[in-house]
Amino acid sequence: TGDITGSAMSKINERDYAKLLKHLPVVELDSLILEKENKYWREWIAHPDLDDYWKRACFLDRLENLNIPVYHQSGWYDGDGIGSKLNYAAMKKSGHGNQRLVLGPWGHSEEATRRGPNNTDFGPNAIVDMQRSYLRWMDRWLLGIDNGIDKEPLVSVFVMGSNDWLYGDTYPLPETEFTKYYLASKGLANSTLGDGWLSTEAPVDSVAAYDKYVYDPADPTPDPNFRIDEDEECDSTAAEAIEVAIEKRLAYYAMIDSVRNDILVFDTPPMTDSMTFVGPIEAVLYAATSAVDTDWFMRLSKVDSNGQVFPLTHGVIRARYHKSMSKPELLVPGDIYEYHIDMWQTGLTVMPGERLRVEVASASFPMFSRNLNTGGHNEMETEFITAEQTIYHDKEHPSHIILPVIKNPAFGQK
Repeated sequence: TGDITGSAMSKINERDYAKLLKHLPVVELDSLILEKENKYWREWIAHPDLDDYWKRACFLDRLENLNIPVYHQSGWYDGDGIGSKLNYAAMKKSGHGNQRLVLGPWGHSEEATRRGPNNTDFGPNAIVDMQRSYLRWMDRWLLGIDNGIDKEPLVSVFVMGSNDWLYGDTYPLPETEFTKYYLASKGLANSTLGDGWLSTEAPVDSVAAYDKYVYDPADPTPDPNFRIDEDEECDSTAAEAIEVAIEKRLAYYAMIDSVRNDILVFDTPPMTDSMTFVGPIEAVLYAATSAVDTDWFMRLSKVDSNGQVFPLTHGVIRARYHKSMSKPELLVPGDIYEYHIDMWQTGLTVMPGERLRVEVASASFPMFSRNLNTGGHNEMETEFITAEQTIYHDKEHPSHIILPVIKNPAFGQK
């Protein structure tokens, strides 16, 4: 794309990606889109496991030897935000002091903004002078200036909904109560028209033990954030166009949830009181498949009193890596496996009348490459099979999500 006229990039942007990305094998997408092979793309695809090729760049297990002050900063909507979570946890585990962590309602940005995805306004408290904060940190630890930043709380996390900050010296915050929300249904949790629900009560025998759906790589579950509009005449201003685009995206999200039987949907009842949770999130999923390999996707969202869906976090695991990223292990079809899924992190106050939603699916296409369910190389092959998926939520297999709940949060108090 190194073309000063911009014509090469224009040509790439004009392609029909909704159609192109369905092509198999995936490895050929460089030729389809760039009209030539890309050696880096081909090298990456040649190494699907965490082998020596990738381990050269893996630094998490080497941080124990790096005892320096670090400023970790990210946002709840940062597409790379899991890095700050893992880096901070690794440094703290190794006992390194002076680890500062700032998490705001932002995307991948070094500056604070008050508007997040979907144009949500998180209020004036979301605006902090990040540049000044970076400089103070560097002045203290590189120049030895006693400016007091090392006496301030090391952890600052923004809570959406309440639109204010919580502070502490460790993350998760010391007052965090990790609370399990269990998946439950009467056996038909498929789509928002189903009967799934979330509960803090452990499973009982009076409800169904599992839910089922079919994952077909020929018709993969779509990623609700990937929507390509047909070209439309638009006489509106830029701001109005943004609002229209956001409304369409939110409507598309809700539509996907309601029409796809390959998505299991579990909602809490509408909240009667506000509930705050902030910090890392994990899910435990008990599942079986008719295939020797498949994928498990889980999403956490907020549903407001008008039924609009606001995505918060997601997590994914390729089943063959349920024990190790370096040593894949194919499944025994029909056997139940326990999966631990990292759901990243977020901070939110759910208001009265609002609900939390957890979804389970086996694809998020085309943001994620499809699992072809064969146990082969998903990016080098073209053959695929349909998989019958079973998600368990009985006493012996209590699938659940773990939320970092903060009771009586002391907002703004340092």
